[in-house]
Amino acid sequence: MTLQSVFRLALADRGGWDELKRIPPPLARLFLRVVLPLSLLPPAMVYYAGTYHGESFVAGFGGKAWLPIAVAFLLANWVTVAGMGWVIKAIAAANRVRCEYRDAYMLAMLSPIPLWLSSLTLVIPSLSLAVGVSMMALAASIGITYHGVRSLCRENEDVVVASVTHGIVAVGLMAWALLLVLIIPV
Repeated sequence: MTLQSVFRLALADRGGWDELKRIPPPLARLFLRVVLPLSLLPPAMVYYAGTYHGESFVAGFGGKAWLPIAVAFLLANWVTVAGMGWVIKAIAAANRVRCEYRDAYMLAMLSPIPLWLSSLTLVIPSLSLAVGVSMMALAASIGITYHGVRSLCRENEDVVVASVTHGIVAVGLMAWALLLVLIIPV
């Protein structure tokens, strides 16, 4: 899976989604080759940014114990991905959309890719850059969710797809906010 194919997933119902439906990767391989390495980025970048230029972001960031925060952030990421598969299945079912667990978990593993990649901006000590890129990544993640619901769950009704996407994004944003609570100084 290339960066280009991830952005195709965010922009269209066809293309990458057709390939994923035709030759679906085993979930374990998707986890090992995509989720595992990419989910390491945010904790590593949070550790790096907090340790080496934390004060550039927010006063008090430089003095925090970043290693345990990064480890907790990583574990929370993995728990969130695992939980979101179940959430996607439940929200789809509540909207009378038939979505298999396999497809729900595939969507849970693919949707956060732009958010994970956006953490690379933390190499540059600029809060406005990090926030701006994170918002663009959030838009791409929502696009992946929308087109994934339409394609993987085989739902063609726009209002239903939007409703399912809205529910998934709402739960995902709550999970993301809880993850951010780990790094915000108290």
